[in-house]
Amino acid sequence: MHKVIISLFISLIFAGCYKHPDNTKQDYTEQDSKVAILCEGNFNWQNARLDIWNSQTGDYYDRVFEQANLAALGDVLQSGFHLNNSLYMVVNNSGKIVKVNDQKFTIEVQNIDLVSPRYAAEANGRIYITDLMNNGIMVLDSQHLGRLGFIRNLDSQITSFEGWTEQVLHWNNYIAVASVSGDILLIDPVKIEAYKRIPTELGCKYLKISKNGDLWAACSIDGNSSIHQIGKDLIVLKSISLPSGLNLNQLVYLPEKDCFFTLVNGNLMRFESSTSSFNDWKKIVISNAVNLYGLGVDTENNKIFITDAKDYVSKGEVIVLDSAEVEITRLSTGVIPNGIVILD
Repeated sequence: MHKVIISLFISLIFAGCYKHPDNTKQDYTEQDSKVAILCEGNFNWQNARLDIWNSQTGDYYDRVFEQANLAALGDVLQSGFHLNNSLYMVVNNSGKIVKVNDQKFTIEVQNIDLVSPRYAAEANGRIYITDLMNNGIMVLDSQHLGRLGFIRNLDSQITSFEGWTEQVLHWNNYIAVASVSGDILLIDPVKIEAYKRIPTELGCKYLKISKNGDLWAACSIDGNSSIHQIGKDLIVLKSISLPSGLNLNQLVYLPEKDCFFTLVNGNLMRFESSTSSFNDWKKIVISNAVNLYGLGVDTENNKIFITDAKDYVSKGEVIVLDSAEVEITRLSTGVIPNGIVILD
């Protein structure tokens, strides 16, 4: 669940320690090559944070949301995506999604009436939001974030899924949703209703699309992990099981190399889309890493981002690699860096 378990006493102390930043705002209007680094912060500490890195100049700006809006972002910044000059951020424990301008990072609109949102994807002017506890998929309009509908856990063999849903994306004219109960749920984005489910394995959490248009799903729970390739005809083409005891976290794809990166028991690993066995996967050593946690890619500039959550309570780090997996730089971030969103 990617949340640090902290005693109530400590949580209450630190939740009250947030101080509003000084009334000074950065101007990002003329900048390009911006990378948004989403820092979860701690559960109940209200220290979620948005940082911005300029990959051309190397300039790094921390606490960008606070500086732009003179307010805290919220509690557990889970994920985000970029659309039409706006950055959308899903703040899990605050139960909200926030839309900000991608130049000045001021709030355009927000919806604070969600339960425990995880990930979001857009199609046809609608945003589909997964949830840890709401037993369904919330549908909002992308402009005003108003509620358009709610796709519930339907009791049928075609569309059933159980509560906890994770990554979501627009694929093959469907909205594909990873369900931890062991399925990929396909939603018709025109009718806004569940269409079909594709069985995978328990712990289905991560989804990515390869350059040939296939959907890849990563499943992991209690030391049982697997990868599944689904074709555009909705048929499972290949499944790769990992040895028992290995936990898989995150999944990103680099089209230039036609390969995936993931974290296995805290180690960065790479596998090509053509591979058929875990034995073919390659471990990539990241020196001086403490606690590898999140992944991201810049597909235009062929960069790979690996986040290091350290001890979960102090500053984290982002390690940037080129496509040859050579380290370019390291960036000091907020607490528990997780998501990477390319803004240009």
